[in-house]
Parts: sequence; C-alpha cells; structure tokens
Amino acid sequence: MKINSKVLWLTLAGAMSAGGSVQAQSNVTVYGLLDTAVEYSKQGGGGLVRLQPGSFQGNRIGFRGTEDLGGGLSALFLLENGFTLDNGNLAQGGRLFGRQAFVGLRNQLGTVALGRQYSPYYLSMLQQDAFQWSMVGGLPAITRTTGATAATSLLLTGYQNIGRVDNSITYTSPNVGGFTGNLMYGFGEVAGDTGAGRVLGASLRYSVSAFDLNIGYTEANDPFDRGSLKAMNAGGNVVVGPARIYAGYIREENTSATSATAALPSVRFDLYNIGVRYNVTGALVLIGQAAHIKDRSAGLTVDRDANVYAVGAEYNLSKRTLVYSSYGTVGNRNGSNYSLGSGTALGGPASGNERARTVNVGVKHVF
Repeated sequence: MKINSKVLWLTLAGAMSAGGSVQAQSNVTVYGLLDTAVEYSKQGGGGLVRLQPGSFQGNRIGFRGTEDLGGGLSALFLLENGFTLDNGNLAQGGRLFGRQAFVGLRNQLGTVALGRQYSPYYLSMLQQDAFQWSMVGGLPAITRTTGATAATSLLLTGYQNIGRVDNSITYTSPNVGGFTGNLMYGFGEVAGDTGAGRVLGASLRYSVSAFDLNIGYTEANDPFDRGSLKAMNAGGNVVVGPARIYAGYIREENTSATSATAALPSVRFDLYNIGVRYNVTGALVLIGQAAHIKDRSAGLTVDRDANVYAVGAEYNLSKRTLVYSSYGTVGNRNGSNYSLGSGTALGGPASGNERARTVNVGVKHVF
C-alpha cells in the first residue's frame, strides 16, 4: 500500500503541534527516591544489625502536575506513594498514596489544597533540624520505650500521628517580604460531633538572606472528643560562612483518650536542639547535633531527661546519588529509656539508664 508522504508529514506536524500546545498548558512529572542503609545498634541489650530502608529519606514514587488555567490561576495535584525498599511493602500503613495525595488551586493570593497533606508543624520542624530529619541524628530518630512489654514509638508523636493529616484543607500564603504563612483544617468526619478527630494547624516562616526562622503548631482531637495531641515548635537556621547553624525548641503534650471511657493519660516533653551543617567542599557536608529531652509526663516522680549527640556526613557522588554515614548516642538517666533509629525508623527497646548507640552507612538515589 502506497502512503502519500505529503499527507504523512502534515499529519505528524499537526500531532506534534497539538502535543506542544498541551505541554504549554499543563505539566506532569514522575519522580522517585530510593534509599537504604546498613545499621548497627546497641540499645542496652544485645547488638542488632539490619538493612534499614529510608534511613536518609523515605522511599517514594510520585506524580505531580500543574495546569495553567489563565488569568494567573493554575491547578495543581500531587500523588506520592511510600514503600520500604528492603522488602517492597507499602509504607504508611499500607496506603497506596500514603505520603501525600491532594489537589488544589493557586493564584497570586496563595494556594488552597485538599486531601492528605503535611501538617504545618511537620513542615516547620524541618527547618530547625541540622540532619533534616535524616539518619541517626535527625530528631524523628529518637525512640521512646514504654510499658512492661517494652513497646517502642517515636518520641515525636506529633510527627508520627499528625505529621500527615487526612481529610484536610490547607491555605499557603504567597511570600510577602520573606514571610510565608500556612493554615490547616482537618475534618474529623464523626457524625454528630464536629470536634471529634478534628485537626487545626498554623505556621509562619520568615526566610530572607541568611536567615530561615519558623514557628508551627498543630492540634488534633481524639476520635472521642475527650483529649488531644498538641505539638508546637519554634526555631530555624542561619548561614555563617560555609556553615549553617540550627537551633530549635519543640513541645508536645498528649492527652488523647484510647476509648470513650478510659482515663486520660498525660504525656508531655520539651526538646531542645542545636546543630550545624558544614560544607567542606561542594560534595562533602559534615553534620553535628545535640539535643536535650525534658520529660514532664504525669506520674513521674523525677524528670526522665536524656541527652542525644550525633555526627554524620553526606557525600554527593553526582546530582542524583549520595552516600552517607552517621553515629548517635543517647545518655539515659533517672529511669529514661530512649534509643535511636535511622531516619523515621524506630530504634530497638532500651533499658532504663542504659546508653543507646546507633551507627549506619547508606546510599540514596533520586530520579
């Protein structure tokens, strides 16, 4: 069968022109991150060696897109799946898009988005952590051991439980003189009680020149509307020559009820940290951080305080591939039993007053 070459070229040119027109109006990006490390820890008992995914950042694959609607208005969306690289399982409780899932609109007055999103507290806290949530030294790596069964959980319950909020609406302001604000409302979706499960949050960021200062707050009522989890932070960082100095304060108070009749617990702590990131070369960054935990939970006869110290290094092999290593230790006292994981991974159970130690070496690749 003969093909008219003139008709063919006109058809291809038309298709390419149409494709270019669509591309000019909308843009969709597929991206991902793969990260894992070998970790050794000793939390007061025997040593433990494990292959730990997400020791630097959580493994993910995502889809983000925007569409220009004209007149300065654009639509946006983001779908981000989390998974564990060591076994291929879904993370975030088995959710398909557990990391983030939202759609929204943006113009010169700001951005409104709806879906599963980061809370203002979660986003604000990142700017005061020298390890940027990563490795052994990141603040989310601090693990608390509780109960007769030695159950473990992140010390930063607000980071774990309300770092991402379902059924939420957020507003992010435009940058005005270095100031950016963020507001959140999360629907509890409990019939007959608008307060049950409701989440409220706000943050303010000032970022200009060498300074990046933040304050954030998020509060979540329990499903029974009896108690709540409150989390706030204040701090930031400043550039001094080749170094960036970090400092911050975090307070969390949890009185969330576990049932409609159970007694309300009261778990409260203050966390202070100071750290530094030092650019040795364009590829090599050295990190150090110290943190002090003040446990003020109800029922304690003495304050179960602890000090955390960590050092780490990042080396960029390329724009996409990074290798890293970190070491951290917790000095428990007065019966405290904190340990260290990696990134957001839990540390092992710790015995009271024992010194906990963790070290890891890993690699991260982005695409």
